[in-house]
Amino acid sequence: MGSSSARTRRRAPKRSIRWMWRTFRLLFAIGLFAMGLYVGYVLLGGGEAQDVLQWKTWKHIYDLVWADQ
Repeated sequence: MGSSSARTRRRAPKRSIRWMWRTFRLLFAIGLFAMGLYVGYVLLGGGEAQDVLQWKTWKHIYDLVWADQ
């Protein structure tokens, strides 16, 4: 009986650590995505930093890529 209670105590921290690790990876991925947008649009493309966050900028890029030729 003592070993089963010890197992449940060990699993709880593992679950919270997994949850924290998944959350960290998600936030890290979002941060890398934002950095990629900045580097690609501002540094390589020569655009304004504020334009990266505007919807009309991305609609324009989408229209350029997917427009009928």
